Amino acid sequence: MNRMVLLFNNLFEKIKKHGILGQVNKTNQPTNISISKMNGVTLQEAKKLVMRLAVKDDIDMFLDFQEFVVAKLAKNELWGTYSKRHLGKLMDDGGVIQLYFNDDELVGCLMVWFDSEEELNEHQINHLGLDKTAIYGGVMVSPKYWGNGLQRQMGFEIERIVKERGKTFIVATVSPDNEWSYKNLVDARYVVFSELNMSKGKRLVLIKEL
Repeated sequence: MNRMVLLFNNLFEKIKKHGILGQVNKTNQPTNISISKMNGVTLQEAKKLVMRLAVKDDIDMFLDFQEFVVAKLAKNELWGTYSKRHLGKLMDDGGVIQLYFNDDELVGCLMVWFDSEEELNEHQINHLGLDKTAIYGGVMVSPKYWGNGLQRQMGFEIERIVKERGKTFIVATVSPDNEWSYKNLVDARYVVFSELNMSKGKRLVLIKEL
C-alpha cells in the first residue's frame, strides 16, 4: 500500500473516531447562536456582538486576548500562538483580522492571509495557485462564548471577504486532537486534504472551494 493511501486511511479513521461523518451543513449558511446553550451570555448580550477589522493599534489587544484564551484551554498545545512581528507582517501583506466585540469586550477573532507564498509553501498547496488561495487561521473565542457557533459565524464572514478578494479556495489547518475546531470546519464543508508536521505541530490541512 503506497504512502498516500495509508495517509488517507489514517485520516478516515480519525474522522470516524471523532464522529464527524454525515454532519456537513449542506446549506452553507451561518448558524444562529443557540441561546439555550449560552454559557452565561444573555440574548441581549448576543445581539450586541459587533465585528470590525483590526488595525495595527489593535495588535497588543489581540496578544492579550490570545494569552487569556490559551490559558483557558485544556490542551493549549493545540493552539499555535502568533507574535507581534507575525501579526504586523500579516497586516502589511494585506491580511485581515476580524475582531468581534460585546460593547468594549473582545470575545472572538479570526484571521486570513492573502497572496502569501510562504504560507502556501508551508501548507504544501502551491498547486492551488497564489492568486486563487487564502489561508484561514488564528481562530479564538472567549470561553464565555464556547459552544455557541461563534467560530462558524466568523468563518462565514471571512468567506465573504475572501470572495470579495477574488479567491477561489480557502485553506485551514487544525490539530487532529482539536475536535471542536475540526467539527466546525467539516460542518462548513471543508475537506481534508493532507496531514503535515508543521511549525505548530501535527496539523490536518483542509480546503474549501468557494
